Amino acid sequence: GALHSREQLDIALEHKVYHIPASKVSKERLPIRYIAIYQSKVLFGDKLSGVRYFGEVFNYQLVKRSNIPELPKNSEKLYYRFEIKEWRELERPLKAVGIGARSSLYTNLFLLQNVEETPDLLLRSEAEYRLYTELKRAVKAITVEDKGKDRLGIQLGDQKSIVLEEGDFLIVCDNSI
Repeated sequence: GALHSREQLDIALEHKVYHIPASKVSKERLPIRYIAIYQSKVLFGDKLSGVRYFGEVFNYQLVKRSNIPELPKNSEKLYYRFEIKEWRELERPLKAVGIGARSSLYTNLFLLQNVEETPDLLLRSEAEYRLYTELKRAVKAITVEDKGKDRLGIQLGDQKSIVLEEGDFLIVCDNSI
């Protein structure tokens, strides 16, 4: 989950909570088991940006924004308020690269604890992770890119990429499949 201020990070860590507009969480995604906090370059600078903290959710509620006591705001908009058992710091913080300040990104605990950069969290399956890991070993410049709904791209230099679309791997070279 993204933050809207540095103060929100302090409050989240101190009170063991995180909140997000209900419109940003589809009901199919519930229950959410873990929250990881994304610290943007805009708010935290290059040195402190990325993902450093995560925690296991033990309770969540759908509440009006005005009913979130830790960071009061006079709004009737619906939010999910997540209570966290404890915030833990990742052994290796993930570098903030190219994702920007999304309000939410869904991934899994394995990726959170094993990848190096925030775009790597977009990988959705073991097959994608294994392919990406092997490509990283073979290629110097490689990045993961969000290509839109159910499409993920792995960029290999300037003219080559692998697009993962609906379970298929498409190899693109000079804009041709």
